[in-house]
Amino acid sequence: MAPGFKVDPPVLESFAGTSDDRRAAYEALRQKMTDIRVNRDAFGHIPFLGSSIYDSYDEHVESCEEAVTSAATAMAAVAAGIRAVVIAYLDGEAKIGEDLAAINRALGN
Repeated sequence: MAPGFKVDPPVLESFAGTSDDRRAAYEALRQKMTDIRVNRDAFGHIPFLGSSIYDSYDEHVESCEEAVTSAATAMAAVAAGIRAVVIAYLDGEAKIGEDLAAINRALGN
């Protein structure tokens, strides 16, 4: 087996694009989550019971909103990271080519 590895920048960019798509989907979901919010009196007016249920429900909704926002942020970071790898790889390949050309010139080839 040959040493090293092969990087396929278009495949990595495609993967970064799917991460962008997931980020957009999470952001769209987060926007829709405002529809699941209810008024404080939605669970009735029984003293302490209605407000207790509402507080639990609202806390759960808020946790879900935070989780979806975090997931969108993570997908954006994945896409950015993959794109940084592609750029670094392509820059490295170009630099290697320049260095090899300089060596060949120095050797008189």
